[in-house]
Amino acid sequence: MKRLLLLFLLVYATGVCYSQSSHLGGVWGSHLATANKLYSEKLYEEAIIHYQKELERNEYSEIVVSQLAESYTHLGNYKKADDYYTLLFAAQKDVDNTEYMYNYAEALTSTGRYDKARLWYSNYLSYVPDDQHAINKLNALDNIHKYYTDSSRYEIASMPFNTSKTELGGVPYKNGLIFSSARDQDLIIRYDHLREIESLLDLYFYDPSDSSVVHYKLPKHGKSNDGPIAISGDQFIVTRNVGYNKHTEQNVLGLFFFKETDKGMKQVEAFKFNNPSYSVTHPSISKTQDTLFFTSNMPGGFGKRDIYFSVKVNGEWQSPLNMGNIVNTPRDDVFPYSYNGRFYFSSNGHPGLGGLDVFELRSGYEIKNVGAPINSGWDDFSFSISDNKGYFSSNRPETIGHDDIFSFTYTPFVKPPHAVLRVIVFDSLANRPVLSSEVEFMNSSEDIPVYHKHYNGSGIYEYQVDRLTYDISVSSPGFETKRTSIDLNGLDQETVIIKLMADIKLEKLNLDSILFDYDDHALSKSAVVELEHIVELMNKYNTLQLEISAHTDSRGEAEYNLSLSELRATSTATHLINQGISESRMTTNGYGETMLLNRCSDGVKCSDEEHSVNRRIEFKLTQAKKP
Repeated sequence: MKRLLLLFLLVYATGVCYSQSSHLGGVWGSHLATANKLYSEKLYEEAIIHYQKELERNEYSEIVVSQLAESYTHLGNYKKADDYYTLLFAAQKDVDNTEYMYNYAEALTSTGRYDKARLWYSNYLSYVPDDQHAINKLNALDNIHKYYTDSSRYEIASMPFNTSKTELGGVPYKNGLIFSSARDQDLIIRYDHLREIESLLDLYFYDPSDSSVVHYKLPKHGKSNDGPIAISGDQFIVTRNVGYNKHTEQNVLGLFFFKETDKGMKQVEAFKFNNPSYSVTHPSISKTQDTLFFTSNMPGGFGKRDIYFSVKVNGEWQSPLNMGNIVNTPRDDVFPYSYNGRFYFSSNGHPGLGGLDVFELRSGYEIKNVGAPINSGWDDFSFSISDNKGYFSSNRPETIGHDDIFSFTYTPFVKPPHAVLRVIVFDSLANRPVLSSEVEFMNSSEDIPVYHKHYNGSGIYEYQVDRLTYDISVSSPGFETKRTSIDLNGLDQETVIIKLMADIKLEKLNLDSILFDYDDHALSKSAVVELEHIVELMNKYNTLQLEISAHTDSRGEAEYNLSLSELRATSTATHLINQGISESRMTTNGYGETMLLNRCSDGVKCSDEEHSVNRRIEFKLTQAKKP
């Protein structure tokens, strides 16, 4: 309970304060009622203010904590969502809301807590066993390293025009970049965008020659949204307001076609399938200008938002077609982008690093995660690429606003004079990169070192080497050295994944003479010191399971000794639970006098020292089986 209280105070104390809204309740009004109304209107930032005030007034409440967790999930703040879900499930073991379980697993994935995410995907699947997308995400956690295999070929940089507001949808135009931003907008005016609710956007043009940013004005119709957009030739497709849905109490967006004239931008037409009941947004158009891709929450889709396309025939746009369940999932699939026959989109329904990730639809209907560093544990979207350069938007922690625009360059693989060998070093228990490793290459035929270097960095190392056979040795403090061989004869490139095992001694420990007095099951003060090593290992490696086996000597009745050993095992487990180790990660066994280590059985005269050998606790650490 002390740890739970500490977590509650930490989560509350670090709450993010937001600007006041026009929905404030009266001085004596209910913060919970106000918060729930704001939440129902998808005004999550304002709802958070009142939920936190309700917590301050009434301390812990399941509904308040769960709504805070859900609010932060909608806002894409997965660290805060993680904190509140942790508090929710720690305080109440009987929470069986499957949406909370799934969102908790998602938040844990986003924050890099993959082992715990695996547990909560499994918990979710125990209730919803047929959710294939959740099964895929669970399985992907075992191979999270595959999302880093191409990361060394990317260089990314935050664009210099980013502000504390939202910037997204960078599109190359002339010698600069057109993008959408909320920098000059009133945050009270809202529209349905990426995080359900965002401020209105306007278009801006960035000129890299002098780093200037100018407002790119379109003909207005009231308080309108402009962006995100797509450009093909002289044609602009712009996302704008089309109306207000009284049922959902939300502004609705649609697509509009513009052309640039000598007198400025002129609206040509509205997309004929705009609808006041749902949004049509995130446009992308093919180079031939006859296929329009977009995102919509129209009825009949596979998820919350799906990707559709419409084909122009004889100058008329045809009825939209859903991209199908290869692309679309039960979650959000957004921001399509078509480029020279390649198709990209963002999704939080396909397996990835957490939040929205960028994916590529390849030939044969293969969906490929483009990996780090384009993708992160947060929301990564609005991807575009041309000639191995491009842009994307993200709300990752290093941004200065709600969403920022990043540029990237990609260096494609070119056959080098030598083979390119990429070594990825992973912690096999924690399933994350080992950031400091010593890598040694040996020419197998000559048995002499060709590389022997110590690295600090990402856990991903790339070399240019001769096309030979090598013995590779990888070591790192706290891990067992791993050796393998690689044959590069005839190869241009190869990736080898080295999984290091933590240097954990799993021998059985004879601690009973320290832990217990004769005929007693209470832990002594020295026992706490001895158990600290076990606690440290269990906390560091969430996949470890602990088997506690207790034994007695032969003195006393056999049945009593069996009960005494069970009490000793339980006492040890209780201490570990109080130190924060989950009961589900431990098993206890009491064997009494049935497994003596020496001759001192019933009727055999032995010294106290000889008897103490049998009076023991044994610990066995094993790695949990993958679900």
